[in-house]
Amino acid sequence: LNGGIITDHIAISPKTVDTVPRHRAACECQLDAYRMQGKIDESQFRGGMQFREAWLISSEGIKTSDSIMRDRIDNGKAMTAEDVEEQETWARRIINEAFEELPPGQIHLVINVCGYDQFVGTEYDIRVFRRGLDKLARLWHL
Repeated sequence: LNGGIITDHIAISPKTVDTVPRHRAACECQLDAYRMQGKIDESQFRGGMQFREAWLISSEGIKTSDSIMRDRIDNGKAMTAEDVEEQETWARRIINEAFEELPPGQIHLVINVCGYDQFVGTEYDIRVFRRGLDKLARLWHL
């Protein structure tokens, strides 16, 4: 780790030991930062990222990459109208499930942090936020 950049060394091919450096941001969103700081655990991170991806698709109309699978959601192909509809339906379902599962205080924090990359705030808020992420991780079996 160097200045917020992580350098991975990727093999050029499966049959060689030669590598090339690949640089990437250490923290691309607030959830990354909280995981890196040990404020949330891996299952909380996964629940938050699933909500984040659905939020960005549903409310912001942003095409995202799947942080859990590390692949493009669209596999790099042009999306058909049916693909877009399926993705939007998935995103709306995830958001609706989160709203049904979480009380107002928790969903507010989850939206602010996962959807808008805001800081949690107080220690009390981080506990409320973590309880919300725990519920989402259990709900989605992550």
